Amino acid sequence: MSLPNFGDERAIADTLRLACLEVPVLIQATPDAPAKMTIAHRRDSFCGKMSACNNLKQYGIPYSLYLVAPEAPSSEEFKTDLEWFAGVCRVVKGLRNLRIGAIGARPAAFNTVRYSEKILEHNGISVETLDLSEVLRPYRAQ
Repeated sequence: MSLPNFGDERAIADTLRLACLEVPVLIQATPDAPAKMTIAHRRDSFCGKMSACNNLKQYGIPYSLYLVAPEAPSSEEFKTDLEWFAGVCRVVKGLRNLRIGAIGARPAAFNTVRYSEKILEHNGISVETLDLSEVLRPYRAQ
């Protein structure tokens, strides 16, 4: 979502909600030129970005921001951030409808490897579990 000026914060959120795209969203705001910070020329896209993001949060629409704010679409910073966001999109695309196979239970002493199957399922990722004894059974018979 590009904001060359303040923008209509509700229209931005409504458009994304009604489109039902369910894709990553990047919010970009174009900086104001300090020499044009007058009533006649002021765009204030930074304020519009904050307002649009507030509406997206209220609507439950996830979005990404970049580190420098605001930045011009022609800047090197924007190019770098766009490359980062393209990586986010590749990861999201790769994880859609992912199916994870989990063999055995997590050892009790290793909390760092736990995950929430509910959160994964909510995001289209299913987990199929299989007890370790089921995997080892055919080999015990030999």
